[in-house]
This record gives sequence, structure tokens and C-alpha cells, in this order.
Amino acid sequence: MSRFGNWIGNTIRKAAQVGADNQLYGALYWYMGQNQPVTYDENFDSYVENGYGGNSTLYSIVSFLSEKASAIPYKVVTRGADGEWEEATSEGANELRKLLYAPNAFQSCREMKEQLYAFYLITGNGYLYAPKLPTGANQGKTNELFVAPSQYMEIISNGWMNPVKEYRVIYGSYHKRMPYEDVMHMKKANLSFEQGSEWYGQSPLKAGNRILSKANSAEEAQMALYQNRGASGIISSDGGNMGSFTEEQASQLRNAYKQKYAGASKTGEPMFTAAQVKWQQMVMNSRELAFDLDHNLSLRDLCNLFHVPSQLFGDPENQTYSNLQEARKAVYTDAIMPMVDSFWSEFNRWIVSAYGEDIKVMPDYSQIPEMQPDKRMAAETMRIAVEAGAATKNEMRQALGLPLFDDPAADILTESVGRIPIGAEDETIEATAEKALNRMSITDYKQDSYTDYPEGATSNAKRALKYKEDNGSDCGTPVGWARANQLANREPLSLETVKRTFSFLSRAETYYDGGSLEKCGNIMYLAWGGPAMKRWAKSVLDQE
Repeated sequence: MSRFGNWIGNTIRKAAQVGADNQLYGALYWYMGQNQPVTYDENFDSYVENGYGGNSTLYSIVSFLSEKASAIPYKVVTRGADGEWEEATSEGANELRKLLYAPNAFQSCREMKEQLYAFYLITGNGYLYAPKLPTGANQGKTNELFVAPSQYMEIISNGWMNPVKEYRVIYGSYHKRMPYEDVMHMKKANLSFEQGSEWYGQSPLKAGNRILSKANSAEEAQMALYQNRGASGIISSDGGNMGSFTEEQASQLRNAYKQKYAGASKTGEPMFTAAQVKWQQMVMNSRELAFDLDHNLSLRDLCNLFHVPSQLFGDPENQTYSNLQEARKAVYTDAIMPMVDSFWSEFNRWIVSAYGEDIKVMPDYSQIPEMQPDKRMAAETMRIAVEAGAATKNEMRQALGLPLFDDPAADILTESVGRIPIGAEDETIEATAEKALNRMSITDYKQDSYTDYPEGATSNAKRALKYKEDNGSDCGTPVGWARANQLANREPLSLETVKRTFSFLSRAETYYDGGSLEKCGNIMYLAWGGPAMKRWAKSVLDQE
């Protein structure tokens, strides 16, 4: 067997020895050498120069998307005791906000994101260089964020066991290596598994290269036609008494023509001469060449590459959406929001984890004007559901992203005043809700109600109520005592009530020591069900 055959055999045997997690790498990347660049046959530099920098339509699309995406606000959040996302107030969260406010000395957060998104859209790759602090109390955190030029980035492999060892930026004679852990690489899907090329994202312009080339060629041809009319014909002797032009006569006629008739301001002006000449047209005019049609077709093709409606960019014929508002909304749902979600997902995975495991950065889409009609429609739908007895007030507020009421009545189905039967003024809210349930067969409400909370929680609530009845107490709020009555009477609890109960018990646990009920921290903790209720509520929420 040849040396090469022995080497292949040894490599395969080594691959068989590694764990299951590395077997796929061993099969795909056995040929990779150590400290070798991973090549990819795609001209990212050309996409930037000839696409973003050389095609006005493509620039309009990419700058529109990157500007809109970078303007979407973000929020730093953490999981609350009730399992819902809420504003994070930890030291790590504040450090993260400071970093995002001024990611480097030259850019704001919005400018940084706009540049990264533009590279991502044009090349299919976005690189965020975030040098990590190697030691000390802030180990793993970063002080600065920089966007690296994706057309000059190169992946360095360390063999099939470690296909991506580091990154290298090459710009002329300047070379800089960046450790793998210091670079957040956001990339589009690449299905080309050839010599590690899938580690790079695929640019939309690889699939649309012919579209871009055609669009650029059409623009160049149209510009040439406007500038000099593109050698639109030949002036020659008509073959009469003059005979043929001498070279000197032809040169004089050409110069005279340029002086009197060349230039955009003289386009279409008729030419007069006493000479016996004839004109032979060689090309069609701009209308015959259908430049406008070609432009619209190229516009649509480029818009399709980036999932945006062409009518937003001046296409007069393609009116896919019934109105401009729907087209603008489609830009967000089909193009901008998926890109923004991808960015923050990578950012959380790559950078945020060093600032606290319970911290996350999320885009705030509620601030997008184009999405507001959906919120108005949702609000109207929920209002009708509440009035019909099909949803509670807190269910409506949750659907609209509003803070929930602590009042237990907000978790109970009710009917509008005008629909309560005459003579039922004294009917309890619970009875009215039960009638609505029976009449409308709202099974979802019943499925989201819980009655299996522990007897210990009921005993704790009864104990708190009895102490208050016997001794009086100024502790707590009406909401807390209403919750005690619910537990003492074994009333059904909605999922939202369970969440708020767990949230209260988690916060108030620090004031509970299991001692005398004269202490407000003790009596109110028991009024909400006490330790038994907290354990049960946590088990319910863990299953959600």
C-alpha cells in the first residue's frame, strides 16, 4: 500500500477512535491540515464593490433593510419569579447596557448594527470582533465591539478535529489573527460542503450573480446611450457627385457633429447640412431597447433575493400587496425581523453569557410603527372576547403585553353589564362566570384552572384569616386577603394567578421566619399559602 494509502487508513482509524460528537467532523474534514486557511470560491469583494458600491438598486435595498433593522430598539431582560421576562437590574445587565450604548470609540450601537447587517446582506457573513478579557474578575467579558470587513475575513482551520481554529483579516499587507472565541460569526445557510466552504455563509448574490451582472450591464449601456447615443448610426456620402469622403472630410464632419449636436442637452436636435450625405441607423433608441422594462425586471429579481416587495422601491406595475402599509409590514415579517432575531440569538450565545446566565438581550418589536395595526386589531379582538365572557381582563392584558392586575377578579370571566339578566344584580361574579362557561363551553378556561393545590396551603390561609379575625391585623393588602379567601375556600386558580402567587411568595420569602403571626411578613406569607403553596406553584410552572 502507498504512503498516501497508509495515511488515509491511519486517519480513518483515528476518526473511529473519537467520540460520537466528532465522527461527523472526521468524515467531512479528514483532509484538512493544521493552521490552513479554509478557501471558498466566492468573490465577496466583488459583491461589495460592484453590488453595494456599484448598483443603485441593490444599494437602496440593502441600506433600507440595514437602516430599518438597526433602528429596532432592544431591552436587557431576565426571568422573573413568575417565569416572565422582565427588565434586568443586575450589575452584569448594567455593564452590558453600557457596552451596547458605546460599543467602540467610533460608533454608536445603531451604527455598528447597520454596518454588520449590510455586510451580512451583501456577503452572507457578519463578523463582530469582541476581544475577551483573559483574566481577572471580568474574565470572558469584552470592553469593545468592532465590525470586521467580511470580504477580507478568512477562516483558519486546525485540522478535522477543530475545523474553525481562528479567523484572519487580510487587507493588503495587513494581516491580523483573531481567536475563534473572540469573533461572533453570523452567517446565512451554505449547502456547499466543499473543503470546509460551509463554514462561510452564502451570499444571496452568489445565486443572483447573473441578475446583478445584467443589471449593471444595462445601466452601463443606458449611460453610454445617453452620453454619446452609442454610435447610433453612420453618416456617409450618398454616392452622388461628391464621391466618397476623404479621411480629412470625414474627420471635419465628425468634429462639426460633436461640436454642434453631441451632449445630453442637445439630444434629439435635428442636424442640417448642405452636403449630400445619408444616414444609416445602427441601434434602436432607448424605448425600443426597453431599458425601462429591463430595469423593472432587474428590480423585481433583486428584491426577490432579499425578500422585499419591489413596489416599495418604485416598481409601478408590481402591486402584490393591496396597499403600501401591508408592503411595509411584509418587509419586517419576511426580511428584517428574521435577520434581527438571528443577530441577537448569536449575540446572546456568544457575548451575553459572560454577563450572567439569566440575562438576555431581546429586540422590542412593539415599538415598530408598521406593526401597530396588528396590535390595534388584537386589542379590539380581545375587548370583544372579554365582553362576551370568553376571556378575562388579565388574559387580554397578557395578550397585549401589558402588566397584569393583582386583583383576583381580573382572572374571572365576566359578562358586560348590558347582558346580565334582569333580577341578577346580586349575582356573584363567580356565578356569572360559571353561567358563561356553561353557555359557551369554554373548555380552555377550565383546563387552565387548578384546584389540586395542597391542603397545607389551605390550612395556612385559614390560619392567617383566623388570626386576623381574632386579633385584627393591619398587615397586607386587599389583594393578599382576597387570595387567602380563595385558598381557604378551595376556589379554582387560573394559571396567571398561580404565576403571581409564586412571584409574591418568592419575593416575600425573605420576610418569613415561621414565627409569630404578629409579624406582617409571617401572616401575609401564610395568607398566600406559605411554603407548601410555593413548592406546588413552582412544580406547576416547571411543567409549562
